[in-house]
Amino acid sequence: MEEMFKEKFKPHHPAKKKILLDGVEYCDSIFCKHIEIGTPVKVGDERNAKEHEYFPAVSEIKQCVLEVYASNKRNPQFIDDEGCNSLVLFCHIVLVLRDHGVYMYVVYI
Repeated sequence: MEEMFKEKFKPHHPAKKKILLDGVEYCDSIFCKHIEIGTPVKVGDERNAKEHEYFPAVSEIKQCVLEVYASNKRNPQFIDDEGCNSLVLFCHIVLVLRDHGVYMYVVYI
């Protein structure tokens, strides 16, 4: 399965985070906050969640795993910042891209 990237590389990003894919520069390892720390969450309730756009690592992608991270910091910048932890031991979010849309499912480990 392939990786997904959130953001194209910008001048304020650290040079060591720059990666080139299909001729486009992306910033690797950005922490994308989908919900604010301390916010109560209920299954099926998306009112407090933030929507994000992601870019496939390769243009021919059909399926990928979206890695989930948590942080004890309010505004982490990158997934390797102090206080950030991968939740990969608990679950994977798998996206399957089809002509008529995206199918998403969660695999609990």
